[in-house]
Amino acid sequence: MNNHHLARKLLIQSSLIFRFSNVKRVSLLRVAYPCYSSTSSERPQCKLVIFDKDGTLTCFDSMWAPWCEETAERLEKASGKTLSDVFYDFVNYDKKSQKFGRSKLAHDTNAVLKDQLAEILNKQHGINLDDANSFISYAWTDTFSTGDSHTNAVKPLGDVRTIFQTLKEYGIKVAVCTSDTRPSAKLALKSLGVADIVDRLVCGDDPDNTPKPAPDNVHMICKDLDVKVEDAVMIGDTHFDTVMGRDSKCGTVIGVLTGQVDESELDDAHYVVNSIDEALPILLKNSAK
Repeated sequence: MNNHHLARKLLIQSSLIFRFSNVKRVSLLRVAYPCYSSTSSERPQCKLVIFDKDGTLTCFDSMWAPWCEETAERLEKASGKTLSDVFYDFVNYDKKSQKFGRSKLAHDTNAVLKDQLAEILNKQHGINLDDANSFISYAWTDTFSTGDSHTNAVKPLGDVRTIFQTLKEYGIKVAVCTSDTRPSAKLALKSLGVADIVDRLVCGDDPDNTPKPAPDNVHMICKDLDVKVEDAVMIGDTHFDTVMGRDSKCGTVIGVLTGQVDESELDDAHYVVNSIDEALPILLKNSAK
């Protein structure tokens, strides 16, 4: 089956899912975007889709559970102290189930996380701040995996490659905006088979990055890709993603339920769907093609 047939099959399936499931359809155009009311003749088009990564395109637990346990081991090795539980509490990780609760890893950058952890080790566990930073520097890696094991760690939350290819066939540009580091993000996109399809990648360690939920990254992506922000769509799984889309004045904001929060925390979105597969008919309905 070629890519065209795959895309058509996915579109038909996702349209049926969207039509008959209990998906919440949020109508906030009048509230969040008064210049694009439901009666306006000048409705935004979909010319660019900006995706979050973890929890939206990829399974958060499968990517970060191994990294979390390896980091905890290295932290104990560097410090000579029993700090695994401290680290697990910090990132809200349950080793027994190998799953995360609502975690800082989902939205904070590595730089912010390391500073916060150093402060905890210093103030709550009496470790000299310089020593704490040294231990963390030794333990922390910028990618979720090393070697060939990354292929098994990256589990897509939908038919990512077909969705990206379909968007490009419709002339819609694709961007990814993540709090993850650039080496880690590139590794994940390569594993998903979409590294060659993404038009713009913004990462947490980029020098021009402004952390979510600030709208700056959306404005930067739109400027770089020559797309009006009202013709851009933001898709993410957290409040940080939907607020970024809202505050940047994206024409459409879509929340997905594949991450760490429930529907009630995605009320800044115009639509809340179960996965990116169900978002596809919304995107194509408002495409310029």
